[in-house]
Amino acid sequence: EYIFKSSSALWLSSDGSWMCYASFNDTAVAETAIPIYTQQYAQIKTIRYPLVDSINPSMSLWVVDLTQPSASPKELVPPNRIKDKDHYVTSVKWASNNRLLVVWRNRAQNLSVSTLCQSTVSKCQE
Repeated sequence: EYIFKSSSALWLSSDGSWMCYASFNDTAVAETAIPIYTQQYAQIKTIRYPLVDSINPSMSLWVVDLTQPSASPKELVPPNRIKDKDHYVTSVKWASNNRLLVVWRNRAQNLSVSTLCQSTVSKCQE
């Protein structure tokens, strides 16, 4: 939500034939206790929230052809310079009905890689 400035991580092509979505796995992220003040006494809610120097959630981007009922989603492969590092996506935009612009960034935020991804293949070009 902080990165995309939205609670949605889903992008439809302009003609509605393709969908890209992000998938997040936070099972390795430590739980943090948050007090919720809705009544006289605070209730404690635990959420998975990465702190400094701790494990971040892993993420992956997927595309699927919505015109094919039996189509399986394809994972978009991050660029080589970033795929083996802790990384995330900061922007996803459809450049056309079957091409995506994706901006990937490492956790240290000192490397950003822009790619053009063809929705029919999983490899993106820098």
